[in-house]
Amino acid sequence: MGDILKMRAKKRSNQPKSEKKKHLSGKDESARLYLEKIEEKLDYYKQVVKSSNEAIIIQDFKGIVKAWNRAAKHIYGFSEKEMLGKSILKIISKRERSKARKNIMAIKSGKPSFRVRQIRRTKSGKEIFVNITYSPIYEKEEIIEIGTTEEDISELKKAIEDLKKTNASIETRVEKRTAELKENEEKYRQLFNNIADAIFIADPKTRKMVDCNKSAEKLIGFSRDKILSMKADQLHPPDMREQTMKGFKRQAKGKIKMVFSEVLASNKKRIPVAINAKTVRILGKGYLQGIFRDITLQKESEEKLKESYEKLKELDLMKTEFLSMTSHELKTPLTPMRAQIQRMISRELSKEEQKKGLEMVLRNEVRLERLINEVLEISRIESKRLVLSKQLVSPREIIKETITTMDALAKDKKIKIELNLTDLTQKMLIDKYRIGEVLINILDNAIKHSGCTEIKIKAYKKGNQAFICIKDNGKGILKEDIPHLFEHFYQAKKLRGTGAGAGLGLSICKAIVEAHEGKMWVNQKEGKGVEFCLSFPFKTKKIKRPVSLAGEVEI
Repeated sequence: MGDILKMRAKKRSNQPKSEKKKHLSGKDESARLYLEKIEEKLDYYKQVVKSSNEAIIIQDFKGIVKAWNRAAKHIYGFSEKEMLGKSILKIISKRERSKARKNIMAIKSGKPSFRVRQIRRTKSGKEIFVNITYSPIYEKEEIIEIGTTEEDISELKKAIEDLKKTNASIETRVEKRTAELKENEEKYRQLFNNIADAIFIADPKTRKMVDCNKSAEKLIGFSRDKILSMKADQLHPPDMREQTMKGFKRQAKGKIKMVFSEVLASNKKRIPVAINAKTVRILGKGYLQGIFRDITLQKESEEKLKESYEKLKELDLMKTEFLSMTSHELKTPLTPMRAQIQRMISRELSKEEQKKGLEMVLRNEVRLERLINEVLEISRIESKRLVLSKQLVSPREIIKETITTMDALAKDKKIKIELNLTDLTQKMLIDKYRIGEVLINILDNAIKHSGCTEIKIKAYKKGNQAFICIKDNGKGILKEDIPHLFEHFYQAKKLRGTGAGAGLGLSICKAIVEAHEGKMWVNQKEGKGVEFCLSFPFKTKKIKRPVSLAGEVEI
């Protein structure tokens, strides 16, 4: 870029002195002042961009490099001398070159600024990931060249460290003394505005804002005029200002690389940002420049990672408790079985004693088998491998089959089962065997443990939901037990030590109901027994082909 400026300066110096005088003689004082003002603005934007550490490259439509700044050398390893006049393909990976040509053609055809991610190659041959913003450069309303701002994001591919800020550094091509200076000012303003990060510039003495780019307006939702009426402190929420100012002082001393704070948007929303603040000199005067990067997504990712970590800790604890409880429950039936077998081996027993001993072993074997099956079912539930074989079937049919199964046990206990079925003749898509298991489990608990004399089963349809409720008139459940009824291995206090089971039945029932997109809950009034209720979406859409038990669909 320096060579381009020198060539243009040389061209102007070769003009005959008579032409120079003739050119200047027609200028009055106001024109001279206007020209100086334009030059100052141009130098201003040059210095703003130069203070950044983003790579900025200018190339023509053939990909020939026209300008190459220090940041570009830092990223790619090539000096300005090595790159000026050379093809941009020198730093582009072979598999990315066709994309790069398409991007150049897109700018040439009039496409506005856009951002892409490409793989590029350094002088050492290393491939790096780069974020590139392509922007058109105009001269008299005609696109003449392409400007790119480029950021090495290789480290961000490995971790969330998107905290480094990039400042663009570019030297302008100085055009003709009047019209071309104004064109160049607009070009640098475009580059300044196209930087993805928000840039705020303030007077160090008054702390009043003196400039900002489009990204700054977008970040906090205020217009440029509104921002320039503010002081730097006002960008931050009142409760963050003191902490942020202390951070800037530590950053100035080199103790930290980034200041993490928040900005207060026009809609009162607090936006988390990472700030790289420094003092820059523009036309010999020092200014405070802050580059703000919105880290909302990064913060959200950190929160999600934290939540996931906490959830994993909770699951690990649950797994430990589950294994501990399972070990205990498996030992319970094994201990008396072992003792009885040792007794039968160690001495002779009468036939009656042998019979009683074998019956006890058989009871505990049945209990052990049931426990193993329940543990396996819980394992399938926990690993999301619970399977359903849904068919079109009437809930009325499932309920009647359940009562047939449990009728003998109820009669032995002299318990009356009463049915109240309303408007459930229509078939619905459901796994009849799984729902049958749920109803049998609830009825079995009521018959064996509630001390009731009557069980009422009510089924009905309401809206698009099917409801089944099973209520007994027994002694009920302790209030303190109700919140824990559906937990693994939980037994109501009055059933503990009675051989009632391992406390897995209701948790399995609830999982089966929820696999049907349904709900299961318990109602109880003091002294009026217990009522278990189920609800399911009343789905009637037929599946294309029956699903057999050998090929069940995983839920």
